[in-house]
Amino acid sequence: MHCEPSGDDAVTSDPDAVVCVGPQGCGNSTFSRTLYALLRQAGLSPCWINQDEAGGRRQFLDAIRRAQRGGHTHLIIDKMNLDEAARDDYADLGLRALPVVWPHPDGTDALVDICFDRVRRRSSAHRTFKADRREGRRVRQTLLDCATRCRPPTEGPLIEVSVADDTAAIARRVWAELSARGLTDIPEIQTLDMAAALGVANACESFLCRFPRHVEYAAIQIASPERVLELVPPEMLDSKKVQKAFHVTTLYLGRDACKDPVLLQQLVGCWASPLSSR
Repeated sequence: MHCEPSGDDAVTSDPDAVVCVGPQGCGNSTFSRTLYALLRQAGLSPCWINQDEAGGRRQFLDAIRRAQRGGHTHLIIDKMNLDEAARDDYADLGLRALPVVWPHPDGTDALVDICFDRVRRRSSAHRTFKADRREGRRVRQTLLDCATRCRPPTEGPLIEVSVADDTAAIARRVWAELSARGLTDIPEIQTLDMAAALGVANACESFLCRFPRHVEYAAIQIASPERVLELVPPEMLDSKKVQKAFHVTTLYLGRDACKDPVLLQQLVGCWASPLSSR
């Protein structure tokens, strides 16, 4: 787990920022978590910032500012960022931005078809944008509106990928650009475990299905509370209200967004064990 310095310990840095541009279902979040996992494998210090995890606009921008002071090598801005109005939020932050845009070579309708299919298949594996059979028409119209509104940046470096491309191929393209343009040296992507990085991204979707609310802490659940009570002198329990369950908190996040997909994968892996998350 990475701890962010604060106050006098804060480190001013100039991280490379990957800014996703595309509608819901285009694959930006899966890509973002995959890229994060690859950068972690490389021994670097990325920060994944997702508005659905961070909360509202103010919390999202505050999270970016904290990340800039946190000594991170890379920021991954996981939000639709559809047009200049949306991206103006970053104008005063001085980001070294590398936008990644998700169109479709066959046009807007083809883009919406793929995005709609993905949104429908992922079901509840998203904090805010979900679709069921009753809401299909509304969701499709929302996707069409977003895709029509999308206006990629017209200045500076930009990577355009197809929404039909697989996540690994997109990650390789972005990695090559970061290697060529970024301030931080990164290893050849062939030396990293792409399958493991994709596993991190997919585990996060499983996590969202199981925990639709934000996780505030992880804990070890005591399976036999009566054995704990046996260790307490009886006189200390006399006339006292006694708990029926006990746990030991091992990780506390509070109301802050979790910006570590690798950690979320580990929590999913612990789901079958006595470790519980809330």
